Amino acid sequence: MPRRSPALRFPERLLARVQGFLLELHGATDAEQLRRQIPAGLATLIASDRTSFNEAEIGRAHRRVVPEPIPAYWRRLWPVYAAHAHEHPFLDPEHEPPACQVVTFRDLPPAWRRATLYHDYFLAVGARHQLCAHLCRQGAVRFNVNFNRSSRDFTDAERGLLELLSPHIARAWRNVVTVSSLRRHAPPPPDATERQHVAIVERRRGTIVWLSNQAGDALHAYFGPGVSEGAPLPAGVRRWLESRREALATCEALLAPPVPFIARSPAGQLRVRLAHACHTTAVLILEEQRTAPAGGRPAPTSLTRRENEILDWVSEGKRNGEIALILGISARTVEKHLEHVFEKLGVETRTAAIREALARRRNPPA
Repeated sequence: MPRRSPALRFPERLLARVQGFLLELHGATDAEQLRRQIPAGLATLIASDRTSFNEAEIGRAHRRVVPEPIPAYWRRLWPVYAAHAHEHPFLDPEHEPPACQVVTFRDLPPAWRRATLYHDYFLAVGARHQLCAHLCRQGAVRFNVNFNRSSRDFTDAERGLLELLSPHIARAWRNVVTVSSLRRHAPPPPDATERQHVAIVERRRGTIVWLSNQAGDALHAYFGPGVSEGAPLPAGVRRWLESRREALATCEALLAPPVPFIARSPAGQLRVRLAHACHTTAVLILEEQRTAPAGGRPAPTSLTRRENEILDWVSEGKRNGEIALILGISARTVEKHLEHVFEKLGVETRTAAIREALARRRNPPA
């Protein structure tokens, strides 16, 4: 049975890195972005041979596991993993682990060391020790993070740190999935280009704690200079936030989001929406819709055959790792192709890229 870690104290330098990691989590506005940020950030906090964020759908008739990042050995050993995944307590289709439960291999019954999954998969990749956390479940899909090591076991301090982090990771993931869903059901007008930014606000004083890249520029464009980290929120935004204090008390408010605050200028409009709120802080999504300049769309740069192929798979809802498996290339190569696609189409999100590509296919340039 899993056990709780004793009370622990962490060095201030580690806590500073933890705070930065949590700010990055709540600053993510795209599920694909967050899927990469979670393992990359955790790897800086807990040393391991491999750190991954996994989506797993394990049923009697259908099994699908997508790790991020995808290891080089995944294609070769995936059949072993799929056939025996039920032997891992977090992937047993008959029993769902509690949310944010953390275990190590030493917590498992002695029979685990004789399991086929342990011998033919974990030992085959050199993972004698594992620290893992079940984050949450959405529909039939379970989400967890794993740390694998070949030599030394994980300490109580490392386990305790993951116990503290896992609820934050789970909440950040739920938030970004919900926000992404809301964006899909409320697309911007076809004559506008959309950009998204994030601001974290200290609620009691109404001051800005953190701004994502270019968020300060967006706030300056609509509210004038002086809006930066450490400065107060613009008065109108602060009044809007205070007037909805009760409605914004929990992340469940996203299921019925309040009316956003909207600022307008000749160049477009800025909508301020809630991504997450607790007693002390609020995370705001700044959705900037810039009106397209007169004369229509900029002259397009044609996409290559591979870029079109990847964009077609994106439009089918495939993630980078899945596209990589389908096309037989690395996830990093898929990511680089998408960066070129975004640059050529003049967009910043996957949804905007799909929308722009469809518009150009309907109305090809002369």
